[in-house]
Amino acid sequence: MDKFDVCIAGAGVVGLAIAYQLSRATSYKNKSIVIIEKENSFGKITSSRNSEVIHAGFIMQLIVSKPSYA
Repeated sequence: MDKFDVCIAGAGVVGLAIAYQLSRATSYKNKSIVIIEKENSFGKITSSRNSEVIHAGFIMQLIVSKPSYA
């Protein structure tokens, strides 16, 4: 594969999540996405620029859906 539309460096949690979301986006429907990883498999190491914290949206939903006892 010599030509591609999007190149993502790193097959960790963030890189794979970006690739997944782009692959599902209608504006990228006919685009080729390449993930480059230096390890022999994905998810082997953590980036030094990553806080290692995944901020999930379900936490906010739990707070918003909290019943009111007033």
